[in-house]
Amino acid sequence: LTSAVLQGIALLDPDLSLVHITRTDAGSARTMAGIRQHNASLPASHLTKFDEVLATGAARTAVDRARSATFEAALVAVESAPYQGLTTLSELREVLAYCTEWPGARKAGRVLAFASPYSETPGETIGRIAFDALDVPAPDQQVLIFDEQGFVGRCDYYWEKHHTVGEFDGELKYAGDGIRDGVLLHEKEREDRLRAAGIEVFRIGWRESPAQSASVRRKAFAGFDRAARSTARRTYRFKRQPPRE
Repeated sequence: LTSAVLQGIALLDPDLSLVHITRTDAGSARTMAGIRQHNASLPASHLTKFDEVLATGAARTAVDRARSATFEAALVAVESAPYQGLTTLSELREVLAYCTEWPGARKAGRVLAFASPYSETPGETIGRIAFDALDVPAPDQQVLIFDEQGFVGRCDYYWEKHHTVGEFDGELKYAGDGIRDGVLLHEKEREDRLRAAGIEVFRIGWRESPAQSASVRRKAFAGFDRAARSTARRTYRFKRQPPRE
């Protein structure tokens, strides 16, 4: 956890009451004076430095999180690190191969098998988990949409077959400190352009996605149904993000 904080890797519900360190000579894991000591090997390729402080690199840090955290918390870290350019899925797999006999490695393998390098926020990661749990088809992510006027926006989720876009709304997107003037108007205009070009839109958020509420599935399939019944001429085009491994 400590290295994840140093590197800016997203964490879901972290317990930051302890400083975590990994030693090769600790013998066994133990907690003393607010420091949680983990015992594990540390090859040079798994290490980096922050202001002369030696720490596990992004790939090792994310894999360690994947071995020890819940699936949701693990996936948030594993998807955050590649999206920020701190590591790649290939590097994560290499680290996991090194740790294959360690506790939690099998669980980490399931996390990496599901991971996407395109989730920009923890919310988008949690949304992907909800779609999978609720049998909603897996979407493309970060797809660029264009209409006859030009660029409309980059969408969190996109279903080409269903001509539908899904967006994850963070708690601070429309309320609280830091709200930008006109954001609601901008989002409405954006959605109007999408629908005029033949794309349906639905939104999910923090109140329903972590709980895998049935409302996520209802919203998705209602969007698919509206798109199927729409009489709007489909004038949009889209561009997927390039492959990232």
